[in-house]
Amino acid sequence: MPIFCLSRIFNAATTRSSVLRIIMFFLMSPVVSQAQTVELVGDINPGGNSSVTQKIDLGGTLIFSAYEPTHGAEIWKSDGTPGGTSLLKDINPGTGNANINNLIVYDGKVYFSADDGTHGREIWVTDGSAAGTVMLKDIDPAGNGSFSYPIVFDNRLFFVANDGVHGSEWWTTDGTAGNTQLFVDSSSVGGSPANPYIFNDELYYAYLQPGIGVEPWVTNGTPAGTRLLTNINMTASMNSSPAEFREYNSFLYFSADDGLTGSEVWVTDGTASGTSQLVDLRPGTLGSAPRHFFPYNNRLYFEAADGTTGTEVWMTDGTATGTSLLSDIHPTGNADPIGFTLYGGNLFFSATDGVHGREPWLSDGTAGGTFLLKDINPAGSSMPGYFTFSLNPVEYDGKLFFVADAGSNGYELWTTDGSGSGTLLLPFSGGSGSGPLAAFNEFVLCGGFLYFDANYDGTGEDLYRVAAGGATVEEDLPEEPVLFPNPSTGLIQLRLPAFCHDVYFEVTDLAGRTLLLEKNTGLRQLDLSDFPPAVYLLRIQWQDGSKTVRLVKTGSGR
Repeated sequence: MPIFCLSRIFNAATTRSSVLRIIMFFLMSPVVSQAQTVELVGDINPGGNSSVTQKIDLGGTLIFSAYEPTHGAEIWKSDGTPGGTSLLKDINPGTGNANINNLIVYDGKVYFSADDGTHGREIWVTDGSAAGTVMLKDIDPAGNGSFSYPIVFDNRLFFVANDGVHGSEWWTTDGTAGNTQLFVDSSSVGGSPANPYIFNDELYYAYLQPGIGVEPWVTNGTPAGTRLLTNINMTASMNSSPAEFREYNSFLYFSADDGLTGSEVWVTDGTASGTSQLVDLRPGTLGSAPRHFFPYNNRLYFEAADGTTGTEVWMTDGTATGTSLLSDIHPTGNADPIGFTLYGGNLFFSATDGVHGREPWLSDGTAGGTFLLKDINPAGSSMPGYFTFSLNPVEYDGKLFFVADAGSNGYELWTTDGSGSGTLLLPFSGGSGSGPLAAFNEFVLCGGFLYFDANYDGTGEDLYRVAAGGATVEEDLPEEPVLFPNPSTGLIQLRLPAFCHDVYFEVTDLAGRTLLLEKNTGLRQLDLSDFPPAVYLLRIQWQDGSKTVRLVKTGSGR
């Protein structure tokens, strides 16, 4: 058996700065993966629907809203066990519904809106005990003071409320009734602040001012420091409707409509003069309607439609010339990418290519590295959603969890390690099968477990959690080395059998000149993105065998 050196050998005639790269794709590396199981936490309404919603972690205790016929929809708590799951307080006494909403943790307590049947919808607070669950303040004694868009800023809790006099405006609290007060009245009719986002120690939001319209506003936490950032849509009383605020590379990006080019990508450094349209992706008045901004791999990714390629994944480096289409996933229609999620150094999202329906996709930030992860529902669309990772990744047991429909039992709980073979339906420990999550609301991490709502027994929605460990699941590894796709415009996935050890790779051109020689193990990718269209040879050699494969590179790949 030939012995190869662990070094790269390049043809002297090859002048590219980046020739052929073999990249470890650790998401696909395990041969055997640990499986999780689903377990019932509490059957709150036996034989009926518990309507579990609004879940949040309070120091390891799960606070949530649930329904049972004796007390209606109220606030509950759980320590993760059936015996430790109980009604926290009957806020609206009897069978009336308290309508719990907008939960947020601030200074060790949970704040939320609720209706006790007497004061209307107001701001409430709980420390996790019944005695510590109280209405903080009756903001509107004659109606619903409400409590929306809560956000912790400047060591206070900001929220939108209406006292019946000033309209919907920003209010603040330090957790005491005496210091729960109107922050500033910037509009005599109530400006209805929305879409709050913190950037450079200031709070940005959309706000309606009579005669100007809905435009971006900003505050430093003082009434005097609260101002209109700039009037993007200069037509009187017309709205630019700023939304999708997201920080990237020390600037704030958002979508807005200037009344001339439609909704496009805008950027600001926090000053009026430093606020401008980044690029007009769709010339004309319709706009590209950018959404779902997501920083990844030194770029800002988003969904947009330029009028030519449909709604696809776009990316930008913060310049007009550096804004481009990532990949035309659906060449004849709209890919409609949503749910951008970071996991294991890759970008996950759901999309449709017009062939497989809406399914989970993965990207490493290149056109060649953007591909369908798994066709969960071959007969239609699995409609994957609710990825548990966000801008600040939260890893649960090293897996990514989502909800999808395989076409047989409706929406169910799925998990992935980033590989197609490692994308699996999660079993329910209480029975032989799993059931639909049609009324699914959200995942919440609490006390080291992943909680969610589901209807596994067919009698109604209840509270469940994922338990780590349990039986192992053998991944479907090939009997010999497999490459896909081939031909390819860029990245080629390489999967090896379990018996392959001490693996060496040698890539040559058809003249036999070695372009790369390296040793590695496990699964990986070959990146041909920078290579010209041509045919290459890949020789794979392991401890007691070898295989040579022709690699066909087509297109530019980028």
